[in-house]
Amino acid sequence: MAYGIKRGYRSRKRPTRYVSSPETEGEYQAGVYAYVQELCSSATRPLHVLDIGCGLGVKTADFVPVAASVVGMDYPGVVRRCEPVDGVEWFGADIEDLPDLERNFDLILAADVIEHLVWPSRLLRVMRAHAHARTRFVLSTPERDVLRGEAHLGPPANPAHVREWNSEEFVSYLSSARFHVVQHQVIYSREDAPLRWCQVALCRLK
Repeated sequence: MAYGIKRGYRSRKRPTRYVSSPETEGEYQAGVYAYVQELCSSATRPLHVLDIGCGLGVKTADFVPVAASVVGMDYPGVVRRCEPVDGVEWFGADIEDLPDLERNFDLILAADVIEHLVWPSRLLRVMRAHAHARTRFVLSTPERDVLRGEAHLGPPANPAHVREWNSEEFVSYLSSARFHVVQHQVIYSREDAPLRWCQVALCRLK
């Protein structure tokens, strides 16, 4: 099974690139960011946070009051449109080929990023490379069975998505990539928009 997904599933070979816009920036992953903000607020000390796939950074800036430092990372053309925010460092890079930032973080977030990547294992390797023994990771992605039904065999309906996982597959894939899934849940970013449902995994290094 490729990336933990059931046999017969068809991934998209040539996805379109999702482009963040001010109109949609607040619609997606709101529940994920609220979850991470709670993790930061409940920590015993301020955390150094890396947000991979930060988009225009509107939600990333919410971490500033409860974090020691924040780095928001996305494609160069995206972060050039991010407004300057005290306490946030915007970093432009190809998410399919992320560079070494030469530092570690206490919490690393990738909110609805992994489904856009042709080579998702590269993202997971970069996340591990910027972690220490106590780093926590939060990854979210659509829950395929909830959104498409259990019989869905792909490709995803969203042309910007390469592949989508159900909960069992996603936990299995993360585990095979040497992440220990501490908590997994399906959350609703907006109650009035069912297609905002996603699954969230809180992980540590194995």
